[in-house]
Amino acid sequence: MKSWEELNNRRDQELSRINLRRSEGAVKIIVGAGTRGIAAGARALTSATLNEILRNHLQGEAMVQLAAFDQEGHEPMVRIEQPGKDPVVYGNVTPERMQRIFDEHVIKGEVVKEWILAS
Repeated sequence: MKSWEELNNRRDQELSRINLRRSEGAVKIIVGAGTRGIAAGARALTSATLNEILRNHLQGEAMVQLAAFDQEGHEPMVRIEQPGKDPVVYGNVTPERMQRIFDEHVIKGEVVKEWILAS
């Protein structure tokens, strides 16, 4: 994949495949997919995040979005938005780090402080 169109098509296919419902109570996991984010591995990070949603049976309770972030220098970045809590931005996120962020932050509600950029 080399273009925004291909990335958006892939995202749409993955979201359709796992049938994520977009609800007000869903945890939003936003992957920084601007030009720098894509170059730094946002595609692999998006796939890893979707796999975590499936592995934890959270279809309809968690959703993935792609967005360009204003902040630079810590790509790829992920922002976790949970209802009733301040959003948290993580930097230099790898698929392996995403597993820990997912388990600790999304599942248990505990922020992984060593990778936080902003909250």
